[in-house]
Amino acid sequence: MIGVCGIGGTAWRAWRWQGALSGLGRDRRGAVSMIFSVCLVVVVGVVGLGTEGAMWYLQRQQGQNAADAAAESGGSALMRDQDAGVSATAAASMTGFPASALSVSTGSWSSNGTYTPGASPANAVKVVVAQTYQPMLASLFLAKPVTITESAIATIIPASATPCVLALSAGAAEGIGFNGNGAINCNEGSVASNTTSGDSIGMNGNTAITATTVISSGNCSGCDGHLDLTYPMQTDQPPTTDPFAAVQTVALPSFSGSGCRPMPSLHGTVSLPPSSTQAFCAGADLKINSTDVVNLSPGMYFFYGSNISITGNATLQCPSCTNGQGVTLIMTGPNNGADTGSLDISGGVTVTLSAAANNSWNPAFDGILFYVDARSGAPVTVTGGSGIAMAGGLYFPSSAVKFAGGGSADAQTICSILVSATLTISGDSYFGTNGCPALGLPTSSGQSVKLVE
Repeated sequence: MIGVCGIGGTAWRAWRWQGALSGLGRDRRGAVSMIFSVCLVVVVGVVGLGTEGAMWYLQRQQGQNAADAAAESGGSALMRDQDAGVSATAAASMTGFPASALSVSTGSWSSNGTYTPGASPANAVKVVVAQTYQPMLASLFLAKPVTITESAIATIIPASATPCVLALSAGAAEGIGFNGNGAINCNEGSVASNTTSGDSIGMNGNTAITATTVISSGNCSGCDGHLDLTYPMQTDQPPTTDPFAAVQTVALPSFSGSGCRPMPSLHGTVSLPPSSTQAFCAGADLKINSTDVVNLSPGMYFFYGSNISITGNATLQCPSCTNGQGVTLIMTGPNNGADTGSLDISGGVTVTLSAAANNSWNPAFDGILFYVDARSGAPVTVTGGSGIAMAGGLYFPSSAVKFAGGGSADAQTICSILVSATLTISGDSYFGTNGCPALGLPTSSGQSVKLVE
């Protein structure tokens, strides 16, 4: 019995172990625990990575702020011929970043958005801020330290108070438009448009702008590859100040009866004297064509409802306009200026005129050569060739101006500034701000610093 029981006991235990082992394969409780353990590691790692990622994002923002501040400070120092590295490091330290975290270089920033370190003369500063962090919970996935790098580039921008060309109309579909082979050559000044549209400046075809910089309150459409600038283009900027705005505060006179002077016959060579008390009224147009020559003398010329038309091979000039002596041609008209005449200069004409540096009628017109009443919006067309040399301000604040191949390269050595509501350019057109102070038109050589990257 005992033997049997002993044998039976052994068999019973064997049967129990066999059942336990066979049941183990069907028992899911252990597998769930193992899977949970593995998932817990993943969850902890992801949470840690997310938490540290948020911290790194904050550090990245702080690093970018430090780089921006350092680049702007370095650019300001460069503008003053001081050590850009010292200023950049000092600015970064104020945001909590030591000098060891910075890399500062000076170089050249081109109009096509390229930075060349070490280029001379330098007009830009680049700052790189590098921060290294040792992962904590995220080390489950990241074995190496994490380096966060941010950079910024600031360049020197000239602040031109008197641009060569300025379109004033904010709401126009296009401020400055180019057609065909239109080009603006602007010496020592900017080309600016206060139009806020995407076509604040619109370029197409074989067009070009050569200038110190381009400033627009909107965007520059088609400008890539068509700009030759000393400093980068600036878009989405506040409106550029109208340099001739004081002219619009002057109450223009009206003329009738004895205040209207007759226009003499303009055939051959004619001298036309100035007058500050009389005007050429409606019907007394200044119309010159063929090979006729009209000589003006220093002083004021008023056109009241009359037109100016210079075509063919005609010549309009002021031989005695030298040493600050010059002429001012004001076009206005009845009905509060609404009936102002048109200005048309076209063909192979020769126009050689210079504004007066000190206008004896009203100092607001110092340096102004042409003015079309801002209340009128009368059309203005200048489609002459290289025979046009007009020194002074060409002020058409409410007019849509067509300027097709006007001016000559000589304009770059004198003062020739065009301000209009809108402007359409065709052909080579030359403007410049050199010589403007001699005509009583102040220009600014001030500079500013702008982050460009």
